[in-house]
Amino acid sequence: MANMSVDSEKAIVSASPDNIYIFLSDMNNFKELMPSSVSQWDSTREHCTFKIPGMGTIGLQLKDHDSTKITLNSFGPVMFPFELLINMKPTDAGHTECYMTFNADVNPMMKMMIEKPIGNFFSYLTRSLQKHFEEKMA
Repeated sequence: MANMSVDSEKAIVSASPDNIYIFLSDMNNFKELMPSSVSQWDSTREHCTFKIPGMGTIGLQLKDHDSTKITLNSFGPVMFPFELLINMKPTDAGHTECYMTFNADVNPMMKMMIEKPIGNFFSYLTRSLQKHFEEKMA
């Protein structure tokens, strides 16, 4: 097995870390961040599962948080266990730099196949988070 750590793009979100946490701590809200290609969405306040073409089923469950990081773990029948960190760094009043870090132990072949799609997917979620809060400000 090989350790795989993939960072998304960074985005400046027009919200404080507390407001971002309030939004993301309800896993139902993740549906607003997803691309239209996601199917089989199912969620509760504590977890969500969904299918992405070419990547299979992904499940996320809220594990922990502090003032700079939200930790989500894999949930349900996933191909391999993983952890997703949503990193938040306040930049000034009302703005936060956010990015996601995906961590998993996978075999080297799997790593080659999924590293780029996983990075693209979580970058999409980060940009969607930015857009969500920009639209709330408008």
